[in-house]
Amino acid sequence: MGSKVKLGNLLSLLTDYHANGAYKKLKENVELFDEPDYAVMIRTTNFEQNNFDSNLKYISEHAYNFLEKSKVKVGDIIMNKIANAGSSYLMPDLNCPVSLAMNLFLLRIDEDKANSTFVYLYLKLNEDYVKSFANGSVTKTITKEAVRNLEIELPERSMQDYIVKVYMDYVSKLTLNQKTNQTLEQMVQALFKSWFVDFDPVFDNLLASADFKLENLETSLPDELIQKAQRRLAALDSLENAAEIKTSLSALAHELQALSPTKEATQAAVQILGKTAETPVKANVSANPKILAQHANTHAHFPNEFEHNEQLGWVPKGWSVDKADKVADIAIGKTPPRKQKEWFSDNPLNNKVWVSIKDMGGNKTFIGDSSEYLTSESISKFNVKVVPKDSVILSFKLTLGRVCITKCDLTTNEAIAHFVNPKHSMSKEYVYLYLKCFDYGSLGSTSSIATAVNSKIIKAMPFLVPNKTVLSSFKGSVENIFFKMDTLGSETTSLTKLRDTLLPKLISGELQIPDVTIDEEVVN
Repeated sequence: MGSKVKLGNLLSLLTDYHANGAYKKLKENVELFDEPDYAVMIRTTNFEQNNFDSNLKYISEHAYNFLEKSKVKVGDIIMNKIANAGSSYLMPDLNCPVSLAMNLFLLRIDEDKANSTFVYLYLKLNEDYVKSFANGSVTKTITKEAVRNLEIELPERSMQDYIVKVYMDYVSKLTLNQKTNQTLEQMVQALFKSWFVDFDPVFDNLLASADFKLENLETSLPDELIQKAQRRLAALDSLENAAEIKTSLSALAHELQALSPTKEATQAAVQILGKTAETPVKANVSANPKILAQHANTHAHFPNEFEHNEQLGWVPKGWSVDKADKVADIAIGKTPPRKQKEWFSDNPLNNKVWVSIKDMGGNKTFIGDSSEYLTSESISKFNVKVVPKDSVILSFKLTLGRVCITKCDLTTNEAIAHFVNPKHSMSKEYVYLYLKCFDYGSLGSTSSIATAVNSKIIKAMPFLVPNKTVLSSFKGSVENIFFKMDTLGSETTSLTKLRDTLLPKLISGELQIPDVTIDEEVVN
């Protein structure tokens, strides 16, 4: 395919975090921050979790300049020198200065000698070969000398550039899918938070019933709700069409008030029937042109009052709170004995997906595959629970709060709880978003809540149960968005498999340029 060259002959720079001197000086001059500062200190964690948004560490401009030889550029290759020694990553564009963290090498390719992205792809494809250069009885370590002596089979530059173009086409499409899904996820989470955390429609109805005058509410509401009502009123007033929205909400409030039974009539119904009338109040909102469609479809189904719940605080009146195991069937996964290899497989054929917490990473919404599978014999022998498709799973040990919807029947380890067959007209989308937004810190008072939570606590955690009409309306508002996320996720999986099949054949020379036909519609 090409000629073999030593990696050292292609490098313009090979350095690490300790390049500038003694550890004492490093400690004095370099301090890490969680909040954004001048530069990012890039770590292995960011690459392995593909998290360059919420999991970054920062350093000051002084620290960045002190670590002068550790400055990272877009397209540089980062290599682990100790933990998982020899594994490589390609530096993306974070639109800010970047410096190297400890235990990493920075490899900068001379672009006149080779395409740096091709070299990265070659190192990834031949990772076992690279790791064979790491030495150590306890912790494997790879040295600079070993890195320089790695042999790279280098094809003609035109072939390098072509392979990189194919790779970047896939990266662009996969990145677009990922960003689209992140936007869709943010949309459904924002709607959920508005309806079921901040209770915006309830506050809108409450404010409308008081003609949007807070002084009319101050004697009837506790301070906590008054403050929230103030914030909601300020949010409404900030809208461009605030006047139209207020007119619509007021018209809806008057419609509902006209149809509501009087206090005397309600008391009479209790005396005669022993209960209140069960026919829900339903305004003829379509007959009033002042009521906007959005309010007719949503706010008409929300109350305009709150009541206090011991576990969740103030919640909309008429809604209930129940234990998690009363709103869904909850089971816990299991791990067969690890020492007996026959219970596990890396082949999906005739085996069940076995999900770990690591498989749930990457902010994915749906999950239908994993790195390991359980044999049918192990599932039967050890009574491993099979999670049906369209269930919701939650990690609750060590890493607390990862949530996914299952795309197929699968199994999980014992650190994951399964929420199956939701009741009270709850959809899987509601359960998923409720678990995503839940404050898990409320489940215990220890500083290590992630290790303190157990299955008993999960089964007893409080679940807000809105009325059926609101739940139905919410499902109708988000199910198409979830379908789109699922579709994009499946497309991403297919493209990833195609990329991982095609690129090794191109890099090894098994496929030549004339042999390759790329479906531009698939990639682009």
